[in-house]
Amino acid sequence: SGLSALLGLKHLQYLSLTGTTITAETVTPVLAIPSLRELYVWNTKITEEDRVKLSTGYPNLSVYTTQFKDDQVLRLSKPFLANEEIVKRGEHVELRHSMPGVTIRYTLDGSNPDSVTSSTFESPLAIPSTSVLKAIACKPGWYCSELFETTCFVQGIKPASAHLLTNPDKQYRGEGDKSLVDERKGFIESFKDAAWLGYQNDPFVAGFEFGPEPPVLHSIVISYGKNVGSHIMPPEAVEVWAGKNSKQVSLIQSMKIQQPTGYDPAQLVALMIPLKDAHYGYYKIIAKPVGKLPPWHSAKGKKGWIFVDEVFFY
Repeated sequence: SGLSALLGLKHLQYLSLTGTTITAETVTPVLAIPSLRELYVWNTKITEEDRVKLSTGYPNLSVYTTQFKDDQVLRLSKPFLANEEIVKRGEHVELRHSMPGVTIRYTLDGSNPDSVTSSTFESPLAIPSTSVLKAIACKPGWYCSELFETTCFVQGIKPASAHLLTNPDKQYRGEGDKSLVDERKGFIESFKDAAWLGYQNDPFVAGFEFGPEPPVLHSIVISYGKNVGSHIMPPEAVEVWAGKNSKQVSLIQSMKIQQPTGYDPAQLVALMIPLKDAHYGYYKIIAKPVGKLPPWHSAKGKKGWIFVDEVFFY
């Protein structure tokens, strides 16, 4: 009944009565104000049917019974990984999304997930070794999210000792031998972080001892950083030598590494080196920097860098 007092406001254009007990009948007095253009009455007893009747009777007045109305289809944000840093052995990996009712689809085989056939994330995942995890979030009435991609670095079998056999550049010496197996990941935003070992003029060479009763290994993962614009590239080639000890080794694996064909975002990369049931007490890993940056690079012809922050054994 107090709304009639507003009739004296000859310049009133916008009025909100949300969250009150107003009805279509008791709101009638203010509708006579000729300057009124917008009336907000969501969370009241005024229904959508009432709104239509009021709008018909007062064509110059916009009546809003909902807080907003937007028919545009929006894109969901990406899912995210709940785990931090290196995934411990036995720890499960969990994907999350901030919106309720979202379905997360994922892959672990390197392919991109789709909204129909890819596996649905329903409970935390057991990932036995370092893997690339890709995921999208989907929900009816929304566009699926853009692709979320991350490398899940999983704790491996720790060697009895690890030693650098070549010295990193004096600017990027990290914490020496310790940096190889301290389970500390480097920050891609800063290659001067103590976790990184940087090489340019010499190859990265490191030795790892497992003792007299070594485990059977199926793969080695070198975690390295890539920032093409800063001349930090994947290694050009990698070799694995193994044997009973450091004096009795032979080549058991060699790989040429595919190089970037253009500039792309900086990222942490897991270089996965497959082994055939290797059972050795000692391993030597060699990773060679790019000798000459490619012709399309702004520093073409100059030497590239490689930055290593951790080596994993599985």
